[in-house]
Amino acid sequence: GIIILALPLNFYAVIVAMILLGIPHGAIYPMSTIMISRGTDIKERNAVNSYFVAFGNIIAIVVPPLFGYLLSYFGFRLLIASLSIPVVFFYILFRKRYFNEKFLYR
Repeated sequence: GIIILALPLNFYAVIVAMILLGIPHGAIYPMSTIMISRGTDIKERNAVNSYFVAFGNIIAIVVPPLFGYLLSYFGFRLLIASLSIPVVFFYILFRKRYFNEKFLYR
């Protein structure tokens, strides 16, 4: 989705990219609340959920103005393409941490 958005051929390509990006983004909150409920003790669950929601709100407040500012210097394509850097970084990090045989079969 990010690659299609970084290299749009036309307006319809942008719409397709946004639809593709919307699918995983729409699943994050339900999956995260399930992970919080399964991975925390009942006493700490409210605090963990509060941190999760607060972090999401901070990101929603900080990132759009930051990217709007950077857009004037780097342009749309480079800015959107640069979003793939943290995606790949965290994919590798989580893959090493959570997708090993010991973690999956405990």
